[in-house]
Amino acid sequence: MTGNDPEPLGGILYGKDSNVDAILRAAADRFRQRNRDVLGYLQVEIADPANCCPETLLERIDDGRSIRISQALGSGARGCRLDPKALVSVCASMLAEIELRPDLVIINRFGKVESEGGGLRSVFVRAAELGIPVLTALKDGHSVAWSDFAGSMGRLLAPDVTAIDNWYATLRPNAWETNRVA
Repeated sequence: MTGNDPEPLGGILYGKDSNVDAILRAAADRFRQRNRDVLGYLQVEIADPANCCPETLLERIDDGRSIRISQALGSGARGCRLDPKALVSVCASMLAEIELRPDLVIINRFGKVESEGGGLRSVFVRAAELGIPVLTALKDGHSVAWSDFAGSMGRLLAPDVTAIDNWYATLRPNAWETNRVA
C-alpha cells in the first residue's frame, strides 16, 4: 500500500463489552455535523428469535439504506453466517464511490474475512492509495492480522470518539477549524 499520511488506517480495538457500533455511529455523526463527506457502512444487529444468532445488516452512513450481510443458516449451523454475495455488492459500491474522494471512509469491521485477504480489504487498499483516512473496528483476535496488513500505515485506537478525533486531527490538522460547504 501507498499513501501520503503517516497512519491513515485507524482501527478501533474493541472487546466483548465495547459497543463499538455505537462508537462508529457517533464518530460518523460528528464528522457529518462538521460537514465532512463520510463514505461507509455501520453494522446493525437485529435480534431474530427464530434463529440462534441476530440478523446482521450494514447501514449506509449517507442515506440509511441497509443491506443484509448475514445468512440464516439455521440453529445447527457452525460456519460463518456472512453472505459473500452481499459483501461483494458492498465492496463494489464502495470502490466506485471512493473515487469521489470523501473526507473519511468507515468500514464497519476488519474481521476474519479481511484478515484472510478478502471482504472489504480492497477498499482499505484503495482508500490508502488515494490518501483517504479509513476508520474501522477490530476484535483483539484480529490485531495481528491488522498489524501485518496495515503495517506503519495503521494505528490502533481506543474505543472512544475522542481518540478518533485526535487520530483524524493528526492526519488533517485543520479539519475541525474550517467548515466546508456541503
